[in-house]
Amino acid sequence: MNTLVLILTAVSLFLNIAAWIAARKQMIRSDAALFVSFLIPVCFSAFAVRYVQNAYPLDLSGAAILKFCASLATVLYALNGYLNHRSRFSMIIVIAIIFGLIADVCINLNFVIGGAAFAIGHLLYDFAFVMKQRPRRESASTHMRQYCFQP
Repeated sequence: MNTLVLILTAVSLFLNIAAWIAARKQMIRSDAALFVSFLIPVCFSAFAVRYVQNAYPLDLSGAAILKFCASLATVLYALNGYLNHRSRFSMIIVIAIIFGLIADVCINLNFVIGGAAFAIGHLLYDFAFVMKQRPRRESASTHMRQYCFQP
Protein backbone atom coordinates (compact mmCIF):
# COMPACT_ATOMS: atom_id res chain seq x y z
CA MET A 1 0.00 0.00 0.00
CA ASN A 2 1.11 3.50 -0.80
CA THR A 3 2.30 5.97 1.88
CA LEU A 4 0.05 8.65 0.41
CA VAL A 5 -3.00 6.42 0.88
CA LEU A 6 -2.05 5.88 4.53
CA ILE A 7 -1.64 9.63 5.10
CA LEU A 8 -4.95 10.43 3.41
CA THR A 9 -6.65 7.70 5.45
CA ALA A 10 -5.20 9.04 8.71
CA VAL A 11 -6.36 12.58 7.92
CA SER A 12 -9.82 11.35 6.95
CA LEU A 13 -10.16 9.27 10.12
CA PHE A 14 -8.99 12.24 12.19
CA LEU A 15 -11.67 14.45 10.58
CA ASN A 16 -14.30 11.77 11.25
CA ILE A 17 -13.32 11.42 14.90
CA ALA A 18 -13.17 15.19 15.40
CA ALA A 19 -16.67 15.60 13.94
CA TRP A 20 -17.99 12.75 16.12
CA ILE A 21 -16.48 14.20 19.31
CA ALA A 22 -17.81 17.66 18.51
CA ALA A 23 -21.29 16.25 17.90
CA ARG A 24 -21.40 14.07 21.01
CA LYS A 25 -20.08 16.79 23.32
CA GLN A 26 -22.58 19.19 21.73
CA MET A 27 -19.89 21.67 20.77
CA ILE A 28 -21.86 22.33 17.60
CA ARG A 29 -25.29 23.77 18.29
CA SER A 30 -27.00 24.21 14.91
CA ASP A 31 -28.07 21.34 12.67
CA ALA A 32 -26.52 22.98 9.61
CA ALA A 33 -23.11 23.29 11.29
CA LEU A 34 -23.36 19.68 12.47
CA PHE A 35 -24.12 18.53 8.92
CA VAL A 36 -21.16 20.50 7.55
CA SER A 37 -18.85 19.06 10.21
CA PHE A 38 -19.65 15.56 8.93
CA LEU A 39 -19.64 16.68 5.29
CA ILE A 40 -16.00 17.80 5.48
CA PRO A 41 -14.57 14.26 6.00
CA VAL A 42 -16.91 12.88 3.32
CA CYS A 43 -15.72 15.43 0.75
CA PHE A 44 -12.08 15.01 1.73
CA SER A 45 -12.32 11.22 1.43
CA ALA A 46 -14.22 11.40 -1.85
CA PHE A 47 -11.58 13.63 -3.42
CA ALA A 48 -8.87 11.36 -2.02
CA VAL A 49 -10.58 8.32 -3.58
CA ARG A 50 -10.67 10.04 -6.98
CA TYR A 51 -7.01 11.00 -6.67
CA VAL A 52 -5.94 7.48 -5.67
CA GLN A 53 -8.02 5.89 -8.44
CA ASN A 54 -6.43 8.19 -11.03
CA ALA A 55 -2.88 7.93 -9.69
CA TYR A 56 -2.95 4.17 -9.01
CA PRO A 57 -5.63 2.59 -11.22
CA LEU A 58 -4.66 -0.98 -10.35
CA ASP A 59 -4.56 -0.47 -6.56
CA LEU A 60 -8.17 -1.12 -5.55
CA SER A 61 -7.38 -1.61 -1.87
CA GLY A 62 -6.36 2.03 -1.35
CA ALA A 63 -9.60 3.27 -2.90
CA ALA A 64 -11.59 0.79 -0.80
CA ILE A 65 -10.01 2.05 2.41
CA LEU A 66 -10.71 5.67 1.52
CA LYS A 67 -14.30 4.81 0.54
CA PHE A 68 -14.63 3.28 3.99
CA CYS A 69 -13.53 6.60 5.51
CA ALA A 70 -16.07 8.54 3.45
CA SER A 71 -18.87 6.17 4.43
CA LEU A 72 -17.77 6.19 8.05
CA ALA A 73 -18.66 9.89 8.33
CA THR A 74 -22.17 9.11 7.10
CA VAL A 75 -22.54 6.28 9.61
CA LEU A 76 -21.32 8.50 12.44
CA TYR A 77 -23.74 11.28 11.42
CA ALA A 78 -26.66 8.85 11.36
CA LEU A 79 -25.53 7.25 14.62
CA ASN A 80 -25.46 10.67 16.24
CA GLY A 81 -29.08 11.17 15.13
CA TYR A 82 -30.06 7.79 16.54
CA LEU A 83 -28.40 8.51 19.88
CA ASN A 84 -30.28 11.81 20.09
CA HIS A 85 -33.72 10.44 19.15
CA ARG A 86 -33.67 6.70 19.97
CA SER A 87 -36.41 5.76 17.52
CA ARG A 88 -36.88 2.53 15.60
CA PHE A 89 -36.85 4.49 12.33
CA SER A 90 -33.43 6.02 13.00
CA MET A 91 -32.05 2.64 14.13
CA ILE A 92 -33.10 1.03 10.83
CA ILE A 93 -31.60 3.95 8.89
CA VAL A 94 -28.28 3.51 10.73
CA ILE A 95 -28.25 -0.21 9.90
CA ALA A 96 -29.05 0.55 6.25
CA ILE A 97 -26.20 3.06 6.09
CA ILE A 98 -23.85 0.47 7.61
CA PHE A 99 -24.82 -1.89 4.78
CA GLY A 100 -23.97 0.96 2.39
CA LEU A 101 -20.56 1.25 4.03
CA ILE A 102 -20.00 -2.49 3.59
CA ALA A 103 -21.11 -2.23 -0.02
CA ASP A 104 -18.78 0.71 -0.76
CA VAL A 105 -15.82 -1.26 0.48
CA CYS A 106 -16.80 -4.58 -1.11
CA ILE A 107 -17.89 -3.29 -4.53
CA ASN A 108 -14.24 -2.87 -5.61
CA LEU A 109 -13.14 -6.18 -4.14
CA ASN A 110 -16.12 -8.43 -4.93
CA PHE A 111 -18.94 -7.01 -7.04
CA VAL A 112 -21.56 -9.60 -6.02
CA ILE A 113 -21.07 -9.07 -2.27
CA GLY A 114 -21.06 -5.30 -2.75
CA GLY A 115 -24.23 -5.44 -4.82
CA ALA A 116 -25.95 -7.66 -2.27
CA ALA A 117 -25.01 -5.27 0.55
CA PHE A 118 -26.42 -2.33 -1.45
CA ALA A 119 -29.63 -4.30 -2.08
CA ILE A 120 -30.06 -5.14 1.61
CA GLY A 121 -29.40 -1.52 2.58
CA HIS A 122 -31.99 -0.25 0.11
CA LEU A 123 -34.55 -2.78 1.31
CA LEU A 124 -33.97 -1.50 4.85
CA TYR A 125 -34.48 2.09 3.64
CA ASP A 126 -37.75 1.02 2.01
CA PHE A 127 -38.87 -0.76 5.16
CA ALA A 128 -38.03 2.25 7.36
CA PHE A 129 -39.91 4.74 5.20
CA VAL A 130 -42.93 2.46 4.74
CA MET A 131 -42.98 1.90 8.50
CA LYS A 132 -42.83 5.68 9.02
CA GLN A 133 -45.75 6.29 6.62
CA ARG A 134 -48.01 3.54 7.97
CA PRO A 135 -51.40 5.08 8.88
CA ARG A 136 -52.61 4.66 12.42
CA ARG A 137 -56.08 3.33 13.12
CA GLU A 138 -57.21 6.23 15.27
CA SER A 139 -56.10 8.78 12.68
CA ALA A 140 -58.73 7.66 10.12
CA SER A 141 -61.57 7.75 12.64
CA THR A 142 -60.36 11.06 14.02
CA HIS A 143 -60.33 12.60 10.54
CA MET A 144 -63.77 11.16 9.77
CA ARG A 145 -65.27 12.63 12.95
CA GLN A 146 -63.49 15.91 12.44
CA TYR A 147 -64.53 16.52 8.82
CA CYS A 148 -67.76 14.59 8.35
CA PHE A 149 -69.64 15.19 11.56
CA GLN A 150 -68.97 18.84 12.23
CA PRO A 151 -72.14 20.90 12.80
